[in-house]
Amino acid sequence: MVDRSFWKCAGCSTSFVLRVSWAYNVDHLFRFNCPSCKSELDGQLVINFRTTDGTLLPPERWDTFLRIEGAQKLTESQVVFNEQTAWITIFSDLPIDAAHHVQRGKDVPLYGPTMFTMACLDKKVFEYGKRTEHIYSLPENDIKVLKSAFNAFKRKDLENAKSLLDKVSFSVPKKSHHVASICGITYSSILIPFVGPFVHSGIYLEFIDKMLSLDKMNTFVIPKQLIDSGRFESILNLHFELLGSLIDNKLILSIALFIDMCPEAVRESLVITANYPELVLRIYEQLCEANHTFVKIFVGLMNIVNRGGIHRFNRTNIKDFGTFFERATISTSLDLVTEHPGIGEYFNTNLDRKIRNAIAHRSVQFTPNGQTLNSTFSGEKYSIDYPTFLMKLLGLSQSILFFTAVLTDMNRIVTDIASNGG
Repeated sequence: MVDRSFWKCAGCSTSFVLRVSWAYNVDHLFRFNCPSCKSELDGQLVINFRTTDGTLLPPERWDTFLRIEGAQKLTESQVVFNEQTAWITIFSDLPIDAAHHVQRGKDVPLYGPTMFTMACLDKKVFEYGKRTEHIYSLPENDIKVLKSAFNAFKRKDLENAKSLLDKVSFSVPKKSHHVASICGITYSSILIPFVGPFVHSGIYLEFIDKMLSLDKMNTFVIPKQLIDSGRFESILNLHFELLGSLIDNKLILSIALFIDMCPEAVRESLVITANYPELVLRIYEQLCEANHTFVKIFVGLMNIVNRGGIHRFNRTNIKDFGTFFERATISTSLDLVTEHPGIGEYFNTNLDRKIRNAIAHRSVQFTPNGQTLNSTFSGEKYSIDYPTFLMKLLGLSQSILFFTAVLTDMNRIVTDIASNGG
């Protein structure tokens, strides 16, 4: 559906027509620039689909409210239409455009998201459509039940967690301590068809096979250390909070997925109109912290496979894995993981230490057109375009999905071994 309204820029008094299309989402935050003075204008479209008792309304009774910060709303009679009148189109469920969202002179037909994706993605358009349809068609109640199951697990209400998982998962936990594993696998089954698989999962599994051939018990020495030290629970809490956030903010992931599937020549002309700067930065920072755990564990695996022991680092100044895991900075871990070229390049590309440090120190700002992130950390200036940043966010989402499923399953195995006297 489309909300059409008339506005005047507060900065230069230029009037324009704004068309906002919407379908899936309830609240839409977007940004664009005045077609004349280029002032940044922030918008919000709120849609009420339901009555106060929660009943879904028919489309003709849906209520919309549109707010534009930096512009004054007009009536149609207050707008002078001529060949210079700007018509601005925002597609809020696919808030990306190839610099064509401002048209002048007349109310031309909407160049909608379907045509846009077909033009940009060519042969990949059907794959993108299938993947986004998967995530947007998920029953909201199933997601709520899954979150409730993990929250019950955190409260040690394990029987309730088991009964909740029985409603949404094909795998019923036979034992209470299997709950986290089933939650991890179920979250992965929900999100991987959407964001895509972790491209280096095969490398990780090769390391596990090598450890099994060398010493079966060495395979589980890392998760056992994490469990025995009490760190495992906090890792799980962070990861599941993050997975829930990724599902709640699927619009951001859908933009990242679109950009990732675009040819590079098309990508350079894209304009992102979504306006969630603080949210995007927070999710990326959380992904960095969670993936840092993955990097440290992989460093421990390399110690075992390449040098025969978890404490045998390729640096002489690091003596103990537990101390390393507790105190290592992201920079130290990223330097160590480069021992494996494939994994090292992947994490050093996506876990961008410069932008992560700048986010952590609150020194990142979007440019006025919303398409570039500028940061300063330790006196060093750094810039990255928004599409590239979102591709890094997508990469870290793929790896954390794989890692959460693997780590929770290793926790299940270690606990099973211990309960059987192993």
